[in-house]
Amino acid sequence: RPFYRAAQVIIHAKEMPEHGITRFNFTDHLRNDLEFGPVFQPKFLKEVLKLQQQIEALTFTLEGEEHAYNLSEVCNKPLYPDKQSCNIQNVWAYWQDDIQLLDKVKFDPVGGDGGVARNWTYLDHFLACAKNPTLTAPSDKLNIGCMSKWGGPVNPYYALGGFIPQGESFPANPEYHKSTAIVMSIIIDNYDKKSIDARDQIGLAKAMAWEKRFIEFMLEWENSDEKPEYFDIAFNSERSIEDELEKETYGDIVTIAISYIIMFVYITFSLGQNSK
Repeated sequence: RPFYRAAQVIIHAKEMPEHGITRFNFTDHLRNDLEFGPVFQPKFLKEVLKLQQQIEALTFTLEGEEHAYNLSEVCNKPLYPDKQSCNIQNVWAYWQDDIQLLDKVKFDPVGGDGGVARNWTYLDHFLACAKNPTLTAPSDKLNIGCMSKWGGPVNPYYALGGFIPQGESFPANPEYHKSTAIVMSIIIDNYDKKSIDARDQIGLAKAMAWEKRFIEFMLEWENSDEKPEYFDIAFNSERSIEDELEKETYGDIVTIAISYIIMFVYITFSLGQNSK
């Protein structure tokens, strides 16, 4: 089977103080003062999850059928049947796509290694997950594991952007907490285009139909009132690339055909003039 297909949404934060979307300071349990990027504002994170859930709820049909399919029927599920959730690479995996876990707070009179009473919050949990995406709940101060609800780890360098200083290569000690963008990758099962197996043909048709619906939805959403003002987005799917290549190919064919016709007419005309 060919490598997986991927649909992506890249959400860059526009800093807008009037909406509370700004960089902010946070003191970790070791008393280190950190500046977090605007994508870690709870308001921003919750809008990202809302968008993901809308994408997960999209339905589509195949030509000639009435049955409505959804993402669950085309997405990659690495640990199926034990885990039936779709493989979505998103920073929300650290909270298993659960707002209640993001809002969880725990008071600690000792304060961990800092020795000062403090509250443990979603920011502490993020810092722990960024260091170890496979961290289990018993090892976390909030008793929340870092593994996604689909059962696998999500590395922060796949799910975040804007943390690499401009003009520099990937740092030895990346400061993921400074991120200014979230990258949501939805992994879709892929199939061989040349396969004569009906299951592969139907599987590919479903994947491409979902991608078409995904692009339609994102275009509608981007131009609707639902899109927050502080979101700057880009999106694509495997089909987007294939459709563009196909469009370019057919466009080139038409151009070449017209060129040949003009050339043929010119040569015919020239020969006619010479014969006279």
